[in-house]
Amino acid sequence: MSGTSEKLEVSVKKETKKEKASKAGRGEGSGKTVAAKTEAEPRRNRRGSSEQEEEEESASNNKDGSDDEAQDTEMEEEQPSRKRLKGTNGRARPSETGDLRNERSIMVPTVKVFQRDAKDGYLPGSIVRICCEHFLTYDFVEFSPGPHMNMILGPNGTGKSTIACAICIGLGFSVSVLGRAEVLTAFVKHGYDKGFVEIELKGPLGKPNVVIRRNITTMSNASTWTLNGKNSNKRTIEDKVADLGIQVSNLCSFLPQDRVQEFAKLKPEELLAETQKVAGHPRLKQWHDQLKELGTSLADIRGALVANQQDCATEEGKNQLLERDVVIFNKRKKLEEDLSYYEILVPWYKFKLNKGRVKQCKLAYRQAGIKLANARAEFEPATRFKERLEGKLQTLNRDGSAAQDAIKDLQKKVERLKRDDKRMSEQCTEIQDAIVTLSRDDQESKIKIQRLESDIRRFKDQLREHKGHSETDTTELIAQKEALNRQIRQIERQRNDIAESMRELDGKIREVESEQRKARDELRKLEDKTEQRQMNMANTNEQRFRGIASKEFMRAYNWLMEHRAEFKNVIQPACFSVTVPDQRYCHFIEAVITPAHMRTFIFDNEGDYKRFNEYLDRIPRGEYRPTSWFRPRPEDWPNDRQGLTPPEQSVDDLRRHGFDGFAIDFVDAPKEVTWFLCRSLDMHRVGVALDQARVDPEAASRLFSPRNPGAPSRYCIGFSHFLSNRSQYGQRLVQTAASNLSKAIWFTEQTADPSFKMRCQDTIALADQAITEKRAEKEELDRHDAELNEQEKNLKRQQVPISNRIEEIKAAITRVRNLERSIRDSETRLQAEQARPPKERREKALKQNLVTKTKERLNAIPQFKRVTEELNSKTHEFTRITFESLQVMANIAAMEQVVHRYGAATKDLEREVNEFAQRVQALEAEKEELAKTVTQLMDNLSPAVIERQQAYIEEHPVESVDLDALEEQRVATQAELASTGQVNRAVIQQYEDRQKKIAALRETIARREHEKEKEERKVQTIKDQWLPELTALIEQVNIRFSAAFDRIRCAGEVRLAQDDDFNKWAIEILVKFRSNEPLQLLTGQRQSGGERSLTTILYLMSLTGLAKTPFALVDEINQGMDVKYERAVHNELIQVTCAEDSGQYFLITPKLLPNLTYHERVTTLVINNGDYLPETRDEKGKVNNYGDLSANLVAYRRTARKA
Repeated sequence: MSGTSEKLEVSVKKETKKEKASKAGRGEGSGKTVAAKTEAEPRRNRRGSSEQEEEEESASNNKDGSDDEAQDTEMEEEQPSRKRLKGTNGRARPSETGDLRNERSIMVPTVKVFQRDAKDGYLPGSIVRICCEHFLTYDFVEFSPGPHMNMILGPNGTGKSTIACAICIGLGFSVSVLGRAEVLTAFVKHGYDKGFVEIELKGPLGKPNVVIRRNITTMSNASTWTLNGKNSNKRTIEDKVADLGIQVSNLCSFLPQDRVQEFAKLKPEELLAETQKVAGHPRLKQWHDQLKELGTSLADIRGALVANQQDCATEEGKNQLLERDVVIFNKRKKLEEDLSYYEILVPWYKFKLNKGRVKQCKLAYRQAGIKLANARAEFEPATRFKERLEGKLQTLNRDGSAAQDAIKDLQKKVERLKRDDKRMSEQCTEIQDAIVTLSRDDQESKIKIQRLESDIRRFKDQLREHKGHSETDTTELIAQKEALNRQIRQIERQRNDIAESMRELDGKIREVESEQRKARDELRKLEDKTEQRQMNMANTNEQRFRGIASKEFMRAYNWLMEHRAEFKNVIQPACFSVTVPDQRYCHFIEAVITPAHMRTFIFDNEGDYKRFNEYLDRIPRGEYRPTSWFRPRPEDWPNDRQGLTPPEQSVDDLRRHGFDGFAIDFVDAPKEVTWFLCRSLDMHRVGVALDQARVDPEAASRLFSPRNPGAPSRYCIGFSHFLSNRSQYGQRLVQTAASNLSKAIWFTEQTADPSFKMRCQDTIALADQAITEKRAEKEELDRHDAELNEQEKNLKRQQVPISNRIEEIKAAITRVRNLERSIRDSETRLQAEQARPPKERREKALKQNLVTKTKERLNAIPQFKRVTEELNSKTHEFTRITFESLQVMANIAAMEQVVHRYGAATKDLEREVNEFAQRVQALEAEKEELAKTVTQLMDNLSPAVIERQQAYIEEHPVESVDLDALEEQRVATQAELASTGQVNRAVIQQYEDRQKKIAALRETIARREHEKEKEERKVQTIKDQWLPELTALIEQVNIRFSAAFDRIRCAGEVRLAQDDDFNKWAIEILVKFRSNEPLQLLTGQRQSGGERSLTTILYLMSLTGLAKTPFALVDEINQGMDVKYERAVHNELIQVTCAEDSGQYFLITPKLLPNLTYHERVTTLVINNGDYLPETRDEKGKVNNYGDLSANLVAYRRTARKA
C-alpha cells in the first residue's frame, strides 16, 4: 500500500503509565499496533495538554443570515513540502504519478466554509488525537489523525469500527448512534472493570485545543467526564462539542458500519433535515423548523378560519328563517311600548289631578274644624259643672260602699255571738239531761257486770274442753309431709328438665322449619318472575341492571304494598307486570319502554293517584322522587281506543312490507298497563320486524314517514331502531335517525341456577329429616314426663290425710288461743265497770259544770249590746249617703239635658269634620296608590318611553288634558296588541343570541384573517431567506452529485421536492445505473446494496466541500460495490476530501484495490493486529517496541531524504 506519511507514531507491547505519559506522540497496546500519520518534523506530544480553553468565538461564526465562512480568504502560509511514498523498489507507483500530475485539472473548486489553522492545517473541531484504554478490542492505543483524508485500514475484527465508537462515545453522543450495543458498559473490554476514551479536538483559531476524556466503569451504566484535565459533566461536554459544530448523530457526517443501510432508508424529509444540519447556511435547519412551526400554525388558523366562515354562513342562514317572526315581534314590541306610554300617562295625570283635589279637601277640613272648636267653647262651663257633680257622685259612692262593708262586718259579729250563746245553751241542757239519767246508768252498769262475769265462766269451760287436743305432738306428721315434699320436688325438677329439653327441641324445630320455609321461598322466587324482577330491581350492584335498578323506587313500591288496603286498585308497575311471550321480541320492547317508564307507578282512579302523590310529597327535596301517572281510561279498553292517536299504517301494510306487527301486539300486561304504554309511549304505533332481510329500508322509511310535522314515527328492524320526523320549517323534509338496539336484559326469562335450586331442595330434605328426628325425641320426653306426673300425683294423694290431720291440730290450738284472749278482754272490761265512781260524786261534778257554763253566757251579753249599737250607727250613716247620692244623680241628669241641648248643635259640625277627614284620607290613599303605580311603571319604562312621556307632559298641561281621550287610545292600543300574533320569546332570544354569535364570528374571522396575513408574511419573510440558500445548496450538491455519477458512467440527480406543507419538503435522490432504465428514486428496497452504498458515498462526498461539520466518518462504505464502482468512488473520494477547503475525513475499510489514486494530503492509519511484536534494539542497544516495522520506517526515512 502506498501513501504519504509525515510522522510515524507507533505503539508496541505494554509499558507503565508513567512511561506512557513521558513518551511523545506514542500509542501503546498489548498485541495490537496502530501506525499513525508522520510529518517531516517531530511533533510535540498533545496528550497531556490541559490548558484551559476559552469560550470566545469570532463574530463571523455568530452572525445570523450571513455566510461569512464562505467569504474567508485563502490561507497564505503554505504547507511544508510533501513527498510521495514510493514502492519497495524506491520508485513511485505509476498510478500515483498520473494522479498527482492531473490533480489541478480534476479538482472542482468549492466554497470554503472553515478557516484552517496555517500552522498545523487543522480546522477548528477536527480530531487531533484519540487515546483509548480497555475499550472494546484495545488494551491501550493512542494515535493522531491528519487534517484531511484519513484512511483506516486493517483486517476484519482488528478494531477499525472501534475508532468510530470511540469518537461517538468520547464526544458524549448516544450509543444508539452506533447501532450496536445499547448499554455503555458493553464498550469496556471484556475482562476489565473500567476504561476510558480521550479525544483532543482542534480549538478555535488562536485558542488552545480541547481535550475531552470519558471514564467508563462496568459497575454502573454511567461515566465521568474531564474537560482539559478538570472534572466536568455531560451537559458541559455537549455544549462544547456543539460549539465546535460536531454532528456525530447526523448520518450525513457520521456513518458507522451498522447504520450504512439506514442512510438509504432515510425518508426524503429526514434526508433534507440531516443535510441542512451538515451543509449550507448555518441557519437553514432553524429556518426550516420555523417554517414548519409557522406552517402548522398557519394551517390551524386557516382551518379555524374556514370553520368560522362556515359557522357564520350557517348561523346567518338560520336567522333568515326567523326574520318574519322578528318583524312580528318588533311590531308587537312597538305596540307594547305605545301601551306602556299610554298606561303611564293616564295614572300620571290622575295623580296630578288627585293632588289638587287633596289640597282643596284639606282646606275645607280645616275650616270645619274651626267651626267645631268655637261651638265646643260655648258650652264648656256646663260640661265642667257636670263633671264636678260626677266627681262628687263618685266620692259618695265610695263612702256608701265603705259604710256598707262595715255593716256587713258588724252583722257577722252579731251572728257569731248568737251562735256562741246557742252553743252554751245546748251544753247546759245536756248537763241537765245527764243529771236526770244518772239513776238509769247505774242500773245498766250492774247488768253489764253480771253479763261479763257469765261470759268469763263460759269461756273458761270451753277452754278446759279444747286444751287436751293442743298438746298433741305434730313433729312426726310434719316430718312425714316434708319427706313426701322432697320426693315431689325431685320429680318437679326432673319434669322441669324435661320441659326445658322440650323447649329446646321446639326452638330447634322452629329454626329448622324457618330454614325450610326460606328454602321453599327461594324456590318459589326462582319460579316467580315478579319476585325475580323485584330482587333485580333492588340489586343496584349488579352491572347488568345498573341503569334500571333503583332502591328509592323499591322503597316507594314497598310502601305502596304495605298500604294497599288504603287504595281502591293497586296496579303493578310495568317493570313487574309486563311480559313478552315471544322472547325474540324482548329487545324491541326494552328499546321502546325506557327505564323511567318501567319504574312509573300507574293508577286507574284519581283518588289513588292523589293519595300516592301525598306520600311522594313527603320525600325530602333533593332525593329521588318516583314518577306516578294517571289518565282516565275508556271503559271498553282496548276495544275503545278513544284518546289515542291511531297509527298511520294498517296491519296489512306492515306485513306487506315485511313487518311482524306493532310493538303492543307482542306484550302481555294488565289492561291498565297497556293503556299506559299506548298513551305514553305510542306502542300501538311502533312497527317491529325481526327478519331484516324481509324489509326494504327505503320502503320502510316511506311507510313510517310522518304525513305532518309533530310527533315522530318509530320502527324497529332487526337490531336497529329508527326515528322518523318531519321538519316544521322550509320544505318540511323527513329526517330519519338510526341507532343500534342493545341486547334485552330485563324482560328476558331468567333461568334458575341449577346448583342453587339443588341446594334449596337439599336444605328442604335435610330439614324434613331433622324435624322428624326432633319430634321423635320430643315424644320420648313426653312419655317420660307422663310417668313422672303420675308418680307426683300418687305422692300428693299420700300427703292429703297427713296435711288434714296437721290442720285439725293447728285449728284446735288456734281455738284455745282465741278463748284465752276472750277471757282476758272480758276480765278487763269487768274491772273497768267495777271501777266506776259512785252516783253522788258524778251528780256533784255535773252541777258544778252547769254553773260554769251559765256564767259564760252572762259575760257575753255586754259585748253583744256594744256590737248592736255600732251596727245601728253604720246603718244610719249608709242611709244618709244614699239619699245624698240620689240628689246628686238628679242634678247630673238635669245637667245632661243641658249638655245634650248644646251637643246637638255641634253634632252636625262633628259629622262634617269626620266626613272631610275621611275624604282627605281616601284622597291621600288614592294619591299614594297612584304614586306607587306611577313609580312602578316608571321603573319598568324604557328610556324612549320616558322621553315621549316628558315631551307630552310639556306640551299638555294638567288643566287641558283629556283623560278620556288618553284612555280611549290606551284601550285601542291594547286591542291592537291583543290582535297581533304572539311570538315565542325563546325564538327572539335565539335570534338575538345568534346575531351576537354572528357578530362574534365576524370579529373572529377578521381577527383570524389578520393572523393569517401576519403568519403568511412571517412565512414569506423566512422563506425568502431560506429557499434561496436551500436551493443554492441543493444545486451545488446536485452539480457535484451528477458530475460524480457522470464520471462513473451512471446518472444521478438531487432535487428539492416542494409542498404546501413545509413538513413534507424533502430531498429526492434519483439514480440510474443502467442505460436502459430511467432515473429512479433511491429507496431501501429498489436498489441493490452496492448501489445504495455507492449512492451514499457519492452523496456524502458531494456535501464534503459544503459541510459545516469539522470532520466526517464513513465506515466500510465500499463493501458490496463492484470493482469498477469501488475504484471510481475511491478516486472521487480522494479528489474531494483532499481539496484545500475540505474538512477532516475518516474512511474505514478492511481492504483496498491495487493501483488506486492517492494524494499527498491522505493520512493512512494501518491497524496491525497480532498477539505481540518482537523487541528490537537500536544502534545504542536501546529497546524499541517497533518490531519489524522499524526496518520499514528506516527504509522510508532514507528514501524520503533522498527524494
